[in-house]
Amino acid sequence: MKIGNGLGLAISPDGNWAVTKPAKGGALFLVPTGAGEARQLTHDNVSYSLGASFLPDGKHLLASGIEPGKGVRDYLIDVTSGESKPTNPEGIAGTRLSPDGHNVAVLGPDQKWGVWPMDGGGFRPIPGLDSKYYITGWTPDGASLYAISNQQRDRVAKVYRVNIATGKMDYWRTFGSALTAAGVTGVGRPTMSADGSAYAYVYSQALSVAYVVKGLK
Repeated sequence: MKIGNGLGLAISPDGNWAVTKPAKGGALFLVPTGAGEARQLTHDNVSYSLGASFLPDGKHLLASGIEPGKGVRDYLIDVTSGESKPTNPEGIAGTRLSPDGHNVAVLGPDQKWGVWPMDGGGFRPIPGLDSKYYITGWTPDGASLYAISNQQRDRVAKVYRVNIATGKMDYWRTFGSALTAAGVTGVGRPTMSADGSAYAYVYSQALSVAYVVKGLK
């Protein structure tokens, strides 16, 4: 069932609201997943990207964006009032929140991954983890991140667990190996639920038909 227009960014913890943005950019909107009317959430001059996550309380939204003349950073948005305020310095951004909502995985200006505490404790780098990897989520205990290589060219997606304190990387599992559909060319980045009990990913499929043409001159 269609609930609104635009690009979907996040769903509230209670499942009652979705956050969207127009495909060509603009303000963020709150769209009910059931009965009700959509409303504009933000009224600032921030150009928000595709990253956004609800905090566990469902009353605040973390989103990354850029103000005119400034660098990318994260903003904490009050869902009731729509007011937003930056949470970290320019050049540091990320919206993958830990299950308890206390930390967020961010990419720093040196293209290194780290953890930014939501209470403002400062950037904590993750040893050895750089932008060659994409962060897809947190493990349920909040001690590790799920990471996938940005450079893999396999038809499957291999996901690793990276300890945020030590940087130790362990292979976790492979997605897409069971796909039997013809023409599958690749698997997208899997996203895990906060409790680790579910996941979702997309895959691309190239469909073609061969023809025999006779009588060419």
